[in-house]
Amino acid sequence: MEMNQKKTSSWEAKLLSFLLSPGGRRVEWALKLKGVDYEYVEEDIFNKSTLLLELNPVTKKVPVLVHDNKPIAESLIILEYIDETWNQYPLLPHHPYQRALVRFWANFAEQKVIYHTFIPSISFYFYFNVLLSSFQC
Repeated sequence: MEMNQKKTSSWEAKLLSFLLSPGGRRVEWALKLKGVDYEYVEEDIFNKSTLLLELNPVTKKVPVLVHDNKPIAESLIILEYIDETWNQYPLLPHHPYQRALVRFWANFAEQKVIYHTFIPSISFYFYFNVLLSSFQC
């Protein structure tokens, strides 16, 4: 989908992600909680599509949310965008201090917890795929 192409489908948004991406899963949960009708596009992070490289030329990573033909990258930023765009079922508390606490813990989880579990799972996924491909005739 080109950036200037008109939307012809019934989807409100498009999500480019990867099955094992914790950030992608967070975005999926938020879209489902908000009741947003979206198209899911599975990305092969070892063989990145032209679409992903076009939509996220800076980091070239998933997830990427496309809404109104505009790409938004980075899961925590996407979550804020979703919360501000679709008002039903707020993701963050109303009070600024409580929102700050949620953002702190989300950032902490992103930096300290998820990163250290995601990298080993990706390494296993890559190793498993290489192992499987060596057995195929």
